[in-house]
Amino acid sequence: MCKVYLDLANWIDLAERNCSVVEFEQAVSAGKVVPILSYIHLLELARQREDRWRGVSKYIDRVRSMGTTLWALLRHTMEQAEVEAAYARFLRLQPPRIRPFRDSLVETLPDLPNEPVSEDLKSESVESQVETVSRHQVYLQDYLNERNVEFPKLRGGALREPRERALLYAPRCLAGSGIFVGEATRQEFAQQVDITELPAFSMC
Repeated sequence: MCKVYLDLANWIDLAERNCSVVEFEQAVSAGKVVPILSYIHLLELARQREDRWRGVSKYIDRVRSMGTTLWALLRHTMEQAEVEAAYARFLRLQPPRIRPFRDSLVETLPDLPNEPVSEDLKSESVESQVETVSRHQVYLQDYLNERNVEFPKLRGGALREPRERALLYAPRCLAGSGIFVGEATRQEFAQQVDITELPAFSMC
């Protein structure tokens, strides 16, 4: 089984038959290929003219009916999860399991605060999800910006100043554990663990 992330341009080519779809669809049906979708696909589709986004989203829904598809976490969520896992290992605690792919879209947006929008995005239909994004585009873009506008700066800062940035992920109290971590230990983590070597940070 091979997980494949297609850019929106690839989905458009497939949906509009600008390339051969037979091999791709057969591979999905046979379970040899698992297409990976993301919230970013929905945002990008919502910016297309309506006839195009409806056509592409209907094609994606058809592909999803053929076999398994998964949803990818937003990149900043993955990077933060990797640092938190490194922090747990440094403290000799069981690190949280990192799951980059989920079964549904809403699982990749755990802190979406607007309940009606969140409920609408629970639809199994990509076409319905894109329609929701189209209706609430300003709100959802703001949601993404709150997490992604600052995070590239954080990521860039992590590459330039890994010790200082590592402290941002080294809480004094570990969530759900009741364990308090002293400042000396936090500083030691920042000194000894180079977060730029974690896989998500080393990606181009």
